Amino acid sequence: MRHYLSFLFFVLLLSGCKEKKTDLATEPTLESETYGLNSVVLLTQDTNWVVLSDYFKDVPAIDSIHLPKGLSYDWKKGNDGFQLRGQMEDWIAPMEVFFGNTSRVVPLKKPARERVQLTFDPQGREVNSVDFVSDLNGWAAGANPFVKEGDQWVLEMDLYPGGYAYRLQVNGEQQLDPNSPDSVPNGFGAFNSFLKVEQSDRDQIPHLTLESSNEDIVHIVTTVDGGKWLALWQNQPIEKADDDNLFDIPEAAKQMARSYIRIWSGTAEGLSNEIRIPLAHGKVIESADQLNRQDHERDIMYFMMVDRFANGDPSNDEPVQDMRIRPKANYFGGDLAGIQKTLESGYFDSLGINTLWISPITQNPTGAFQEYPEPRRWFSGYHGYWPISFKKVDHRLGTNAELKTLVDETHAKDKNIILDYVCNHVHQEHPMIVAHPEWKTDLELPNGERNLRRWDEYRLTTWFDDFLPTLDFSIPEVVDVMSDSAVWWMKEYDFDGFRHDATKHIPEEFWRTNTLKLKQLSQETGRNYFQVGETFGSRELIQSYIGSGMMDGQFDFNLYFDAVTAFKGTSSPMSKLGESLMASLSFHGDLHKMCNITGNHDLTRFISLASGAVRDDEDQKEAGWQREIKVEDPIGYEKLKMLETFIMTIPGIPVIFYGDEIGMPGANDPDNRRMMRFDLQNEKEKEVKEHVSRITRIRADHMALLFGDLQILESDDQILVFERNYLQDRVITCFNNGDSPRMISFEAGSYLWASDGTSHDPVDGKITIELQPFTSLILYTE
Repeated sequence: MRHYLSFLFFVLLLSGCKEKKTDLATEPTLESETYGLNSVVLLTQDTNWVVLSDYFKDVPAIDSIHLPKGLSYDWKKGNDGFQLRGQMEDWIAPMEVFFGNTSRVVPLKKPARERVQLTFDPQGREVNSVDFVSDLNGWAAGANPFVKEGDQWVLEMDLYPGGYAYRLQVNGEQQLDPNSPDSVPNGFGAFNSFLKVEQSDRDQIPHLTLESSNEDIVHIVTTVDGGKWLALWQNQPIEKADDDNLFDIPEAAKQMARSYIRIWSGTAEGLSNEIRIPLAHGKVIESADQLNRQDHERDIMYFMMVDRFANGDPSNDEPVQDMRIRPKANYFGGDLAGIQKTLESGYFDSLGINTLWISPITQNPTGAFQEYPEPRRWFSGYHGYWPISFKKVDHRLGTNAELKTLVDETHAKDKNIILDYVCNHVHQEHPMIVAHPEWKTDLELPNGERNLRRWDEYRLTTWFDDFLPTLDFSIPEVVDVMSDSAVWWMKEYDFDGFRHDATKHIPEEFWRTNTLKLKQLSQETGRNYFQVGETFGSRELIQSYIGSGMMDGQFDFNLYFDAVTAFKGTSSPMSKLGESLMASLSFHGDLHKMCNITGNHDLTRFISLASGAVRDDEDQKEAGWQREIKVEDPIGYEKLKMLETFIMTIPGIPVIFYGDEIGMPGANDPDNRRMMRFDLQNEKEKEVKEHVSRITRIRADHMALLFGDLQILESDDQILVFERNYLQDRVITCFNNGDSPRMISFEAGSYLWASDGTSHDPVDGKITIELQPFTSLILYTE
């Protein structure tokens, strides 16, 4: 039973700072120092580096910095960066930065790690070394070595709650951990061991919910009393009202079109979820129709590869005339005109899509190129990721005028459009790299080996292929050229943001420079540009590229892979997916802007895995070359609908990969990049499309799905049920991933509508529903 306790609010105040408290009544907007909400800094257990220009416009104007108890620094006035040392006492606390008598807060969050121990028994085998290799250390030995204790090898680590795929490297050879009962596919035809880290005393950690509001106050309730609280309006502490569980909305909020209240509470056992409350001129936003295109929380994104989506102008079709390129690796004829016609047809409207993401559109080479790995096939640059120009639209995709029209018409339909931007590398024919060969990283390593596709070992310098030079961002001119090019697309075509390719392969200095230039442009245009990055790796690595000075979010591949493993079969418990969901919220924030995907152009189509057309234990790229991949079992369509329900109802921004709205099949790249089909081939495809249209509208209509808290109500091997709440808006999402019906029951004070068109009345304060096999259901208040 969910039982809320009232609490005593108080704001964390630092000793010695009370006399400098900001008076919101006399400082109405206070936006001159910062670029918007200061993101939470997730501290590590090591030394933390803080870059002040990530948060503040005028670093030399900073007079002093006050840190929470337990932390110290070596900052000197005028310095942009400094190191934080020590361990913070509270789970979350303000770092206050003073400009005279005015202060701004950067929230600091302590890591919630758990101590785990792994053991390895050689069983009489002669062993000289044992290493733990995973995403956490780039799958490289040496970072996490076991220590020999008697006859066994032991490793202790402090890890965040969640799940970790890993292997043991014994005497230099990788193997599965014989002590791990669980394993997960690695996507390359083999498996990794799986380590589950549980959070202790979860029931003793507060859970917060926005209960009510009026003109002047907000009311928060908590499941655990007695916590310490941090409450901010924008980047400033706010006071509690007279009543214990009420917070004043500052008078100054009335002068801002959009501002936010953020609230956390922490006990000795851990930190609560974050409550974030959007305000419109000081009033709590109660309905989703009060949001606009600048509120990216409302985004429902659709990703299309331009060449593979729709052919609107056959006159610009120009496949590469080279017999070495097999048809699926050549141009298909899709173009900007095809997207334009699809937009005009109302197709995106019918799906409930309000944000388009298009693949790179700059000019690519006209010839054929052979990829490095075996079997060394030949490809064209149909995908757009081999740029030979910074500013020219590829003539096979359209014209500059067509691009301008597409962006303008997208905006006229109240939709955003973001551009896929490549800055890690260029093609060898790019004039810049021809003129400045010194601007590329070395292809040859000191040991004589080639630095090709060393994704983790040399992630900041490795080449994607021998005709794709990686740019050396340690050279300031390279940083300036590439960031200026990115900003040019925003200025010239009025895009709403970027999807950034290969994020983890580019140093942080570039991202800081690029983001700062976008922030400065935003000050001129009043636009809220959105940036999402692509990083395959650990949650720690992904999070390191997110924040005020970096990107708004990244694709949550870790959660996606766990969702695929759960929904495609019945061997992985749904409870594991629930744990992965909570781990993502812990890392990236409860109301993050991570992107949750149905799939993408680098991964096997989900429906091909879920229907048994592609196996975990095979080379999934090669499968697409060797046989025709179809939907083998229609149960795949039901599982796809569950995945789509999942991404539409969890925090973050849902992203539909073109074709997933009908269940298009495909193995890995390039088989997953077939030409889009608008003609539905069977009733199941129609059902999937109708399902997507229905759940996107539920998401768009409910503030609970955009700003609500999240609690898991029930989870086991087959069942996962979670709810989200915002004021009186309640949404409950239910999954049955088993092959037999299951009954679920939860408390309810009034009837709820369901995504299948039914309504449900409570009996004795509860609603009980029978969930059919392989079914998802969304229940919501009217």
